[in-house]
Amino acid sequence: MMDALEQARREIDTVDAQLAALFERRMKAVLSVAEYKKAHGLPIFDAAREKVVLDKAEARIGDPALRPYYRDHVQNMMDVAKQYEAEVLGRNRAAYQGVEGAFAHIALRALFPHAEAVSCPTWDEVFEAVEKGDAAHGVVPFENSHAGDVSAVLDLCYNHPGLWVVDVYDLPISQNLLVLPGTQLAQLRQEGVVEDARSGKNVFYTLSLAGDLHNVALKACEELPEAETDKKALQVILDKRKNRTQAYFDEVVCRLGKNYAPGRSWKALAGALLRILNYDVVADLGAGEGFVSQLISPSAKQVIAVDNSPSMVELGQELARKHGLDNLEYRLGDIEAPPIKPGTVDLALLSQALHHAQKPSRALEAAWDILKSGGCLVVLDLLQHGQEEARELYADRWLGFTPAALESMLKEAGFRNIHTDIVDREPDPPHFQTLMAAAWKP
Repeated sequence: MMDALEQARREIDTVDAQLAALFERRMKAVLSVAEYKKAHGLPIFDAAREKVVLDKAEARIGDPALRPYYRDHVQNMMDVAKQYEAEVLGRNRAAYQGVEGAFAHIALRALFPHAEAVSCPTWDEVFEAVEKGDAAHGVVPFENSHAGDVSAVLDLCYNHPGLWVVDVYDLPISQNLLVLPGTQLAQLRQEGVVEDARSGKNVFYTLSLAGDLHNVALKACEELPEAETDKKALQVILDKRKNRTQAYFDEVVCRLGKNYAPGRSWKALAGALLRILNYDVVADLGAGEGFVSQLISPSAKQVIAVDNSPSMVELGQELARKHGLDNLEYRLGDIEAPPIKPGTVDLALLSQALHHAQKPSRALEAAWDILKSGGCLVVLDLLQHGQEEARELYADRWLGFTPAALESMLKEAGFRNIHTDIVDREPDPPHFQTLMAAAWKP
C-alpha cells in the first residue's frame, strides 16, 4: 500500500513540475497580452472572451465528473493572470470605504493581497472609482450579521449596471477584550476595572484602574497590531463629539426659534453678518440664480458666480443688472473645473451644490486650486439621508454626506483647520439636515 501511495505522490510531483513550466509559459503569453492591451487602451476584463476560454477548457476534459473542477481551476488561473496584467498595466488598485484596518480594508487584503488599497470616503465613490477606471476592483459590504442587507450598497449595484460582482468574501468578525477567555464587561465592572455610563440605548465603558496597572494595560494595548488604526478611528469620533460651547450654541438655536421677540430672526442676523464680512474676491460655486452671491456682493470687491446652466447664468446676470450689482459677475462652468484663475479667490462657497457634483472630491480640489494661500472654503450641504426620490425630484447625485466623509475629502484635497457642524434641521418630514464645513488653504 505504501508503495502505491508513494508512486502516486511521485506522479503528482512529476505533473506539478510540468505544470510549473507550463505556468511560466502561460504567464509569458499573458505578459504579451497585457502589453498589447496597454498599447491599444483595452480593458483587462473581457467577460465574453473569458466565457469562451472557460467553455473551451471544460470541453477538453474527457471525464464529465472532472469538468466543473477543471473549469474552476482555469478560472483561478485567469484571475491570477488578471492580477498580473493589472500590475503590468499599472491598474493593480482596489478601492474600499473607510480607514486602513476597517473591515472593508481587511476583506480587500484577503481578496486582493497584491493590489494597492485606495481609501474612499463613501461607498458611492468606491463604485465611481471602479466605473471610471481609477480602481480595478471595489470592496463593499453586502450584508451585516447584525443589520442584514446593506441596502445602500444594493441600490448602488442597481444604479451601476456596468459593474459586476466577481467574488463574495465572508469576513469573520470578533470583538475581543484583552482579558481571560470568557470574561464579560459586567464582570469587569463588578471588579471595578471599568466604569459604565448609559445614554439612551448605549452603554459607554471607561477604564478605571489604579495608576501603575492602568499604565501597564495601556502599554499592552499599544503592542496590538490594531492599535494604530484604532487610534485613528477614535480621533475621528472625538473630533465629532459636541463640546460644551457647541451644546450651548444648540440651546441658543432652540430658544431663538421658540421664543418670540419682535424683529429677531435668523434672516435678519444672517443679513447683518453678511454686511460685516469683508473679502476681496468671493467665488460662489454652483450658484444657481445667485441668491447668495447677491447677498454677499455689497461686502466684497468682486463676486464670481459659477453655474453650469446657461438659463441660470442668464437669469443671474439679469438680476445683477436690475439691482445695480456691478461687482457681481456670472460665469458658465462646472464646479469641478470652475472658469477661475488659480490662486485668485479669498472665499469660496459651495452652498447646496456639492451633492450635484459628479465627483465631490474633485469639486473640493478645484476649490482648493482657485483659493489664495490663507483662503477659506465654506460648504453648506445636506447631511446624509435615505430619501432616494431626491435623485428624481432635485437631480441629486449624492444623498448628502456624513461629517466624517466630508472632512476626509477636505483633508485629501489639501485643506487644514477643518470644522464641521450640523447647523439646521427642517421641522417637517423628511427632516432634512444641513451640514456645514469651513476649511482653510495653508
